[in-house]
Amino acid sequence: MDTEARTAEYEIYSLIDDDVLATGVYNIPEYASCYAKGLNVLLGRYNSAAYIDDVKVQTETEGDYANTPTVALTGLYMAQRTYKIFFEDGEILHVKKTDGTEDTAVSSPYDYVTETSGTLEVWTESGTATSEHVYVDVVAEVLSLPAASVDITKVNSGFVKTLLMTVSNATVPTQPNITLTWEYSNGDKSNGEVASGAIYEAKEKGTLTVTTHAYGFGETTVTFENNTEFAVDQTIDFQHMDEATLAAKGFAEIDPLQASNMSGENNWTARKRLWFGIENGETADDGTAKYDTYVVYGPAETEGAEPIRRFTLSAAALTKDAAYGLFAPFYTWYTGEADPEVADGSDVAGLKVNYGIGLINIGCKGDGSSINYPNGIVGIDGLTENDYYIAYIVSDYGSSSAHPIYPVGTTPADGRAMYKEGNIGDGTNVQVIRGNETYSLYRIDTAIARIDIFKAVAGEGIEEMTNQVVSDHNAPIYNLNGVQVNPNNLTKGVYVKQGKKFIVR
Repeated sequence: MDTEARTAEYEIYSLIDDDVLATGVYNIPEYASCYAKGLNVLLGRYNSAAYIDDVKVQTETEGDYANTPTVALTGLYMAQRTYKIFFEDGEILHVKKTDGTEDTAVSSPYDYVTETSGTLEVWTESGTATSEHVYVDVVAEVLSLPAASVDITKVNSGFVKTLLMTVSNATVPTQPNITLTWEYSNGDKSNGEVASGAIYEAKEKGTLTVTTHAYGFGETTVTFENNTEFAVDQTIDFQHMDEATLAAKGFAEIDPLQASNMSGENNWTARKRLWFGIENGETADDGTAKYDTYVVYGPAETEGAEPIRRFTLSAAALTKDAAYGLFAPFYTWYTGEADPEVADGSDVAGLKVNYGIGLINIGCKGDGSSINYPNGIVGIDGLTENDYYIAYIVSDYGSSSAHPIYPVGTTPADGRAMYKEGNIGDGTNVQVIRGNETYSLYRIDTAIARIDIFKAVAGEGIEEMTNQVVSDHNAPIYNLNGVQVNPNNLTKGVYVKQGKKFIVR
């Protein structure tokens, strides 16, 4: 579009075979605007969502035409229901109410309030035309809210758990703002009504009672029994594996990483995500201590920053036995069908450990010339749905690593030593996964720093073990149509393994 020359270049092509049907230049008349009018939607990247309502398209008719009215539930209070009925100017609305009486209107919208259950019937007239009749079943009863969901988002030894309380209004008429109140059996309780997403840190065995509230709706109460005790069964610490352990597992050290550009793996150092602070003795206006930041792993030109040592296991060495035995019972991805004796690594992706950070899916098959393996499926063999494992994740893209602050007088060298001794994956990205489910590890920018495996201690909260599904990496995989698929050649989509869904992206 050239707004100064008032011309528009165009190309018309077929959506079927992309053949160009016509091209040309259109001269815009003086009476017409050069700027597009209508509906304009601007969306962001990734998970954009747009909702557009009440779009009206008009057309000319040869004779009288009556438009079908629309009915919307706009109010709900206990047994009372409020509806707005919309119709076009110049038309006559007919309303047959739930009590059997009738009414007409010529001004839109028409408000209808009732406490009587029944059928609401509406239609319009325009000249000699009558529209379609719209029927709405009205149930004038107190509507109870959905119960809140209580999910375990973190476990620890004993009965210690982080409990997340959520409730959705998506299926509730008029979609009211739903709040929660909660109380634990030890006397802890919420300070009034709180929003969905509230968290309770349970420290002992007990019962959590959660009630949902919304103006004009009936309350619903649900209880969660925290009667399952957990114990740490095993810890797999990728972040602190030493050179000897990695070498024994077949990993070889390659060139260290200390680049400053932000391209793929270089983000680990370029973004300077892995840092700590040392208090400098000053205080901010809000009373908090000020601190200076120091990078642990960063670009070479950053003072004190260290390079990242990298250890890799080649794709050819990642045989099926290796994938399921290197860190057993934790298993890594394996897509190769080649005989381990002759595998050349062209059909699998290798492993990498960034020393002091964690295990990484390198994202490349074969010769590593391109990124073509976006996700690696990992899991734990031998666990049940009553067990959990926690993956502590650190990324070079977000801010999932911990950023500890050390006191005045700490030297940068001591700070770096303490930072590396601690677990930099204990930050914001902690994934709690049921024992019989898998985790999808993204490529290059994401590392698993540590895996903690928690097994449920036999007790009143545990079902009979003989009735539970035990995780097994050899279990068959099905698509959503129930057809068994080749686990070594999964395309993007949703699959089912041992009764649980997982996604390949």
